[in-house]
Amino acid sequence: MRPHLLPAMSRFILFKAIIISVCGSTPVFAADDERYLNCSKMFDCGNIKDIPYPFWGSNRQDYCGYPGLELNCSNQDPEITIMQSTYEVLGIDNQSRTLNVSGTDYTENLYHGEVTLYYGCPAPSPQGLSARFTCTIKETDMMGYFITANLSRLAIMAPSLISYLTTCNNSVKVPIHQSAILPNIDITTVEQLLGVLNQGFGLEWNANDDLCETCNLSGGQCGYNQTTKAFTCYCADQPREFNCAASPPSQSTKDERYVSCSNSFDCGIIKNIGYPFWGSNRPDYCGYPELEIDCSKQDPEITIMQVTYKVLDVNNQTRTLMVARTDYAENICPTQLFNTTFNPNLLNYTQDDHNMTIYYACPAQVPPIPGILTPFTCNIDSTNTTGYFAATTNFSFLGSSAPPLISYLVSCKNRVIVPLRQSALQSILSNATVPKLVGALNQGFGLEWNAKDNLCVTCKDSGGQCGYNQNTAAFACYCADQPQEFSCQGSPPTNDQPSHSEIKVDPLD
Repeated sequence: MRPHLLPAMSRFILFKAIIISVCGSTPVFAADDERYLNCSKMFDCGNIKDIPYPFWGSNRQDYCGYPGLELNCSNQDPEITIMQSTYEVLGIDNQSRTLNVSGTDYTENLYHGEVTLYYGCPAPSPQGLSARFTCTIKETDMMGYFITANLSRLAIMAPSLISYLTTCNNSVKVPIHQSAILPNIDITTVEQLLGVLNQGFGLEWNANDDLCETCNLSGGQCGYNQTTKAFTCYCADQPREFNCAASPPSQSTKDERYVSCSNSFDCGIIKNIGYPFWGSNRPDYCGYPELEIDCSKQDPEITIMQVTYKVLDVNNQTRTLMVARTDYAENICPTQLFNTTFNPNLLNYTQDDHNMTIYYACPAQVPPIPGILTPFTCNIDSTNTTGYFAATTNFSFLGSSAPPLISYLVSCKNRVIVPLRQSALQSILSNATVPKLVGALNQGFGLEWNAKDNLCVTCKDSGGQCGYNQNTAAFACYCADQPQEFSCQGSPPTNDQPSHSEIKVDPLD
């Protein structure tokens, strides 16, 4: 079965913006800046009125709002398209910064793809599935079901149902309001489900609204620079960082941040650590918040989303980081279980990485298919438990034997996904043992980072030092006199300004 999730929104849309600081030569305008005038207009459509930043569309140009927040006015019905899915806009509350939407593809039928809908299910179906529907997709009739129950709870109560649902061709998860489903907990008909879906669901946005308020109070109009992908404040004469008040630079001494971020540090085998990392003699504003390297034990470590990793290598040319989980350094029975997760906008796996899945606290009975899983035992809270690990979560190669195995693994209390290198995986596949797995995990895995490295090159070539503004959550170029957008060309040159720059260490975005 190929599960499909609605575009990774799960009730929140978080937008991280980079603040623009325009401090170069000042252009001359004969009249009010065109962007300032255009972004002062509001969006109206149907019953949605007076919609400003961070939205755009209709008479509001794209630079007046975030790229993902374009509103369309089709037949006086406001719509928004996010990650290829179109939603009807039911309401916008600027005070609470919430957006209420409903999926347009579910307003009349269930033919397109918290309720889970299963499509292309085989016949006959087991007992216990009453919420059934039929669809004709691409001239093919197919049968489907929808459920509102928690899957893990359903797996315990009725593992045969889970095994059956894994044989359906596709599944789609659709978010809904809790207030809509609670009075209709026993939804069994398509009509009941459509009524719930049409009530929509809520999204909270974060689009540098505090900066926008500062911009508005200074007489400016909020917007977004498509080139630098950053918040900007459009003033009557020209764009500015985040307000329309004049702020002439001070040239008396070198900026402290410029001096501090020119430092690099060594830790163990890792040398010349600079942007986008910070730690030791580099303050937090010299690198990304997630990229602090701890050198307290002379073994460089980095903690990301509650998981600590030993840093094995940093390659500035390829912008890759080689790390290994410290909680799996000696065995595969850590005191706390955490999945390996990263901010995908900042870190991504390399092509050489492969996921190994470890299952914990599994039922005492033997798995339905011997030889596929490798067993191990853990003593947790003075209790011995049985676990298994496998090099795949796709057991389709087992054919009809796959559903019973999947049903068994779902009944395990926990599972953790740990990455390792493809070359290390090969040594395990031939003879899977716990010591071999621990050895493979200690070889680590690769991460590619994206930390506005191109902006950093521009900053360094202009004589600046790369950094990160904690208040605005944005890249910053620290110049000798003051921070600039991404270049010190508007700042006076210094005697130690280099003619060419190299990024010592470029991490994640």
